Amino acid sequence: MKTDRAFPFTIVIGDDAGESTRIPDGYRHIYLDYGNHLCVREELFSYVKNLFKDKENIDLTFGWQDILAEAKIEEKVEDITAAYRKQKEEDEKFTKVLAELNQNPEYRRRILENKDGIEGMLAVLKEFSGIEMDFLELKQFGLRQQGIL
Repeated sequence: MKTDRAFPFTIVIGDDAGESTRIPDGYRHIYLDYGNHLCVREELFSYVKNLFKDKENIDLTFGWQDILAEAKIEEKVEDITAAYRKQKEEDEKFTKVLAELNQNPEYRRRILENKDGIEGMLAVLKEFSGIEMDFLELKQFGLRQQGIL
């Protein structure tokens, strides 16, 4: 893909002047080795990626269908999708709250003057928004915003 870096001894098909692989909107890809990629709906990506995390490359390349079948993913699609959409909705609300807070000079002053690290920042967040969150939740939010989770 255009956004991927080519490593030494990599064969690149297509370039800026030609056609390159494109992943459809709403999908992400998982590299399966030997140049193979599995396109997965965005809602299912984390779940599938987690299923594959401890598998050998050879098992992924030639057995990804069996791995998904053994996990009975077809029975879980609706629940996984609903949980993903709920989390995305909550993240969008939190993003709006943060944008509003960042317009508040008193909030910004308190954050900048904070001497208690992340715990102090989270306390200021709670005071100004009523949102109670721990470091892990904030970190996961940040990773989701970056598309890592």
